[in-house]
Amino acid sequence: MNETTKGFGLLGIQARGDTGEGRTVQIEESIQQFLETVSSDFSVNFPALYLVIDNPSSSEPSIEILGSIKESGHSPLIEKNEILKAIEGEKLPLIKQFSSSSDSKVFVHGIKFGGDGSLLFCCEALGDSEKDSLGLQELFEKKSGTLLDRLLILQQEFLIESLKAKLETAEEVLFESNIEIEDALDSQSPSEVDSRQENIAGITTSSPVMKRLLQQMIRVSSSHLNILLKGETGTGKAFLARAFHESSPQSGQPFETLGCGSLSTTLAEGELFGWKKGAFSGAEEDRAGIFERSSGGTVFLDEVGELPLEIQKKLLRVLQEGVVRPVGGTELVPVDCRIIASTCEDLPTTVLKGSFREDLFYRLSGFNLEIPPLRERKEDVSLLVASFLAELEEEHGFSKRFSNSAWEELNSCTWPGNIQQLKNVVQQTYLTCERRMIPRKKVLEVFESAQADKLLGDNFEDNSGELVMRVPRAEGFNEIVSEVERLVILTAMKQHRGNKSRVTKQLKIPRQTLYNKIERFKIIEAEYQ
Repeated sequence: MNETTKGFGLLGIQARGDTGEGRTVQIEESIQQFLETVSSDFSVNFPALYLVIDNPSSSEPSIEILGSIKESGHSPLIEKNEILKAIEGEKLPLIKQFSSSSDSKVFVHGIKFGGDGSLLFCCEALGDSEKDSLGLQELFEKKSGTLLDRLLILQQEFLIESLKAKLETAEEVLFESNIEIEDALDSQSPSEVDSRQENIAGITTSSPVMKRLLQQMIRVSSSHLNILLKGETGTGKAFLARAFHESSPQSGQPFETLGCGSLSTTLAEGELFGWKKGAFSGAEEDRAGIFERSSGGTVFLDEVGELPLEIQKKLLRVLQEGVVRPVGGTELVPVDCRIIASTCEDLPTTVLKGSFREDLFYRLSGFNLEIPPLRERKEDVSLLVASFLAELEEEHGFSKRFSNSAWEELNSCTWPGNIQQLKNVVQQTYLTCERRMIPRKKVLEVFESAQADKLLGDNFEDNSGELVMRVPRAEGFNEIVSEVERLVILTAMKQHRGNKSRVTKQLKIPRQTLYNKIERFKIIEAEYQ
């Protein structure tokens, strides 16, 4: 039985994030394919790839096996000291044949790596030495270019990661030592002018997808069409609705907002259409509804998909006839409003399910606008953060900025809660940090706190580093085991920000097992990155 060993220690590579992890997997696959091709196509034993790096602190270079195929329980035939002797004083590229300690013929093929290293391929020859030597030379030269490129890219990526880690450590030392670096603080400007920035309808953006949406909004604003805004929670639908109103001919008229998701049928009816004195207990005077108050302007119905069906029917009448009947009234009141509605649901699907009226859907969707989530407009993260910091500075009178590593963390997040989540993080880090420069540590604390709140719930608690789980006595054995597995996986995912390599290492489980658990428990990986 054969087994493959591999390592990248001489490159200073350690698993730090999904990008490096993916590069490592690519190189491992390339090495594995190369060694398997050699084993199947040539009469050789113990094919191996070595990385040799000059060691400035020693007269001898350092050498490491990148990959080798050997018999289980046996060391490679070619020892490291023999490799060093074989290449001593030689110039690369090298093709050499020598006898090992077991008197077998050994091939060494080498090529330069970087400025201070070599990539070597070695194996024991069993068949026609000359024929195999030429074939192995050709194969190695063909494959080595790809391997070298990938190794160099990986090495540079991890050098960058190492520098970032050192910078982060320095920032933390300064923070803990209560040292302020005014020059660094003053020079940091998240609101620096970006050549991609454009101000459209009063909204500044660097995102191409947002520019297209705002340009569409401008073109439609002069019409009398009703607008349906669709987007995930926290994408800024209410903000865009007001910007739409301000850019329309109705900009000088009233703009009223009604959140539909929190209203009962009775309350929704009164808020939308108004009521007459004595219409119900507590109605001590006449009150105009939102349509009457906003006549000539714009009404924004937030999360319109959550309106009760009974209210949907009455809303349809307003759109068809332009009149409302207040609760407890007999007379019809004429109104003339543009309606902007929003939803985070798929309204056509709710129509099919019977929970939303099809005729109302078509009345509301005179023009549809799809608002992109923040993960699809990452160019705007710095603009939004600068805006939130400016608002906080105006409110509290203190100017604060994020450190470089904190900016890296903010930019790398996928923001499942979109703009609202970003705003919450900026506000919480601003208010909890006593220094003018907010370090990465503070950002991570806020992330971890939010994840812990979502993760733990009523049945779990985090007690001094221990997870405590409360199990109902009537719960079945399989259900208990399943819930414990889910908690352990979620906790590890949270701790390692979704880095599956670190999760599998901590839990000591195969990667495929983790994938199976993620699928089984329907874990949304983006929420933990």
